[in-house]
Amino acid sequence: MLSQWDCLLKNIGTWEGSFTHLSAEGQEIKDTPTVITFETTQNSQAIHQVVRYLPKDQPASDIKADYTPSSLSQELIFFENGSFCRGNTQWNGLGNFVSEFGLKERDRRLRIVCLFTPTSTR
Repeated sequence: MLSQWDCLLKNIGTWEGSFTHLSAEGQEIKDTPTVITFETTQNSQAIHQVVRYLPKDQPASDIKADYTPSSLSQELIFFENGSFCRGNTQWNGLGNFVSEFGLKERDRRLRIVCLFTPTSTR
């Protein structure tokens, strides 16, 4: 059985796609092309992630994060092929409720995030 860290390492590489925001009715609100890069550092004992947003008619912007085996959250579960899920364990009505699913098959990834805020009506 692979460790959670070994399963995360299955995501190393560059992933091109987009972040698409949908309304509660399923209508596209916004689509932003992105490039996500995961690379190992420190002899595979750390991972550096860069999410590059490439909005139309605007400058690119990056969000960076670093991970180590000890920094992985218990809310985050990886599967042997690199797929993952994470999220809140309960809805409390005071903060955001988030469920995230990242599916991976060979050279393809699909990620969906369901976000409900305290002011969400649906």
